[in-house]
This record gives sequence, C-alpha cells and structure tokens, in this order.
Amino acid sequence: MRILDHIGLPSSQPPLDPPRLPSDLELDFDLTHDDTVDSWDADEPEHPERPSDWDARPPPRPPPQTAMTEDKSAADELIAALEQEGARDGPGEFTLAPEAARTKMQQFQLREPLQFVLLLVQAASLRGSRRISFEFDADDLRMVFDGQGISSRELEGLHGTLFAPCPDSMAASLQELALACNAAEALSPAFVQVRSTTEQGTFELEICPGLPLTFGPAGPLDWPTRIQVRMWVGRLPHKAVRELLIARCRYASQEIFLDRSRISRGMKLEGTLPQVPIKGPDSKGVAGWSSKGDIRRGELRIVKNGAWITTLSPPFLLPGAIVVIEDNRIRKALSQDAVVQDAALASVLETARAAQGDAHRALIQSKTGEQYNDDPQVRHRTKLLLRRSGPLPRSR
Repeated sequence: MRILDHIGLPSSQPPLDPPRLPSDLELDFDLTHDDTVDSWDADEPEHPERPSDWDARPPPRPPPQTAMTEDKSAADELIAALEQEGARDGPGEFTLAPEAARTKMQQFQLREPLQFVLLLVQAASLRGSRRISFEFDADDLRMVFDGQGISSRELEGLHGTLFAPCPDSMAASLQELALACNAAEALSPAFVQVRSTTEQGTFELEICPGLPLTFGPAGPLDWPTRIQVRMWVGRLPHKAVRELLIARCRYASQEIFLDRSRISRGMKLEGTLPQVPIKGPDSKGVAGWSSKGDIRRGELRIVKNGAWITTLSPPFLLPGAIVVIEDNRIRKALSQDAVVQDAALASVLETARAAQGDAHRALIQSKTGEQYNDDPQVRHRTKLLLRRSGPLPRSR
C-alpha cells in the first residue's frame, strides 16, 4: 500500500461514500469538536524505568486543538510536484531520495504542527510498543518507547519512506515517524534526533533546520528507540503539548506516561451513565450517555493506533451519546486530523449506531436508569431510538 492510500490522498479509485444516514433528527453533520468533554486528572504517578540523564520539571496544562476539515487541493499539488521529480518504480509508484523528499514535504505542513507528538505515538504503536514515555525539561521534549527498533537502513532512508509502498505496519510506522519529524521541523527547533537500537547496533538520524540530514552510529540506549526535540530556550510550548497528549492519548491501550504519570486509561468513559464495551473483529471501544447534560450533540470519537485523531457528530447520534471506537482500518486525511470517507468509515458508523442502542438499553435496564424513565427528554430519546434499533428491554 502506498502512502497515498495510507494517509488518504487521491488514488486511482475514488473512496466509497458512507451509507446514507437517516434524517429523523434535525441535526447537521457537524465536524467541530465540543471541548466540554469529560475531564480527567491522571491517577497517582507511576514510575517507569527511564534514562538516568533526565531531569524533568512538570508545569501545568491548557486546551487541545482540533481541526476537522481536510484540504485536498494542497495534497493534490504536493503529490503532482513529487511525481514530476521522483523516479517511477512501477504503475502508480515513485520514490524520492531522503533529502528531496524532505525538501518537498516542507511545502506541506500540518494545520497544527504540535500534532507531531500524536504522530510519534502512532508510529510507536505500529512498531508494537506497549510502553511509551514523554518527558520535558526547559528546552527538550524526549520520548522513549519499546517495541521493534528502527534499523540503520530504515533510519537513514526515513524521509524517502513517505512516498514508498506501505505493505505492513513497520512501513506505516516509518511514514508516521517521517511525518512527525517534518511537523517538528516546522517549529524551528535546534534539532530533531531519532536514535534506535537493533541487532545491527545503535544508529542516529539528526535533523537540523537549514542543514543537511546527518546519520551515523551512536552510543547505547536504555530503550529500543529514543526521540529528542531540542528547542531554543523559551520556545518549547510545554503547556499546549502536555494538554494535547493528555487529551488525545486517554483511550490508548498502551501504557503512556507524561513526566512519569500515566495518562492513558484504555477504553473508559468518565462522567457517563452505564457504558457498554464495543468488541469486533476490527473495532474496539466503548459507548455511554453523558450524565452531565453538557454534550449538545452526540460524539463519535475516532482513535487510531493509540491516538484520538478526530470527533464526528453524525445525525443518528443523539445529544449526550458518546461513542469511542478504535479501528486501524480508518484512513487519515493528509491533514492528519480528519478521516477519509470510505468503506472503513462506513463500517465504523454502523458500529457506532448499534453501540448507541446498546448503551440506551443498558441505561434502561440499570437501577440508575429508573430515575430517568419519566424524564420527557429520555422518553423522547427512547422513541427516536425505537425507530432505529427496534424494541428495547423493559427496565427492572
């Protein structure tokens, strides 16, 4: 699979449209994210093993940034330019030398470059990582993770992988890492350094804005892979990056730490009435109803490779419904914070529709739900769900 397919750029066949959604509810399909989501404070700090040269000093945290639109025209222009300069390997495929790929990718930047930290999480997840740790100091962001290390060949040709075929999760992880490095470079750091250990030894790729890539052997590591982003003093946006990680890694199944406190909790919802798990051959997640009354539209939170990448509000989700689904078949748009409308998304939407009905059944059957049975809003909600989900069980 080429990166065109992996990140959702136009390929030889147009993506399928998702199924037509019922229009019983007078809600628009809105891709804006409601920041009034369930808040969460990290549990008591846990202390993973960490390199001895770290001396992190944690400050406080503010709001995540989420944009939900996709700019395909920029993608079209980028790919057209690259195809003119790259060497064709076969029908629909071309490759670029690392420096050429790096130069061209600098013409495209994420709407929010700080999302490079989410790309790093996804890259680690694709390499089989079960433990990821971020730490900060005055001018550094450092990330380490377990899982399969990056070979010297992979590391040296990292930027060139952006436009190579993507047959498996290892190739996909390199593309996520290359995109992350490109986004981090847009922040004008002093350097971005990727160091990894395999049976071949330890090697390091260093990226300095305005200078050629440097690659070579490096000293030993305590972890299979370590990534360091060194900013000029006072230029590292600690608060924004912390908030982004805390908000968007909450549903990850991996153990993710920020300054030695765990920030991932798996598929759990806070501030909801009875919630139900979602289990399928390709999807996992959770669904429930907000108990706060502050969710004006139903929310479908889409997770991919450990990172919450976007929130949709399809019309069939009623106000107060929260459905979280992780499905790695989902393809991201070039913007990295929107998803491509194709068969995979259509499947996720159908899963979300069914999960909403299951969550409402669980509410009615629970003792907690008895106090809501005479609530006009809940009665109206039940009538709407009856049109979609069929008979609901009687409350006990």
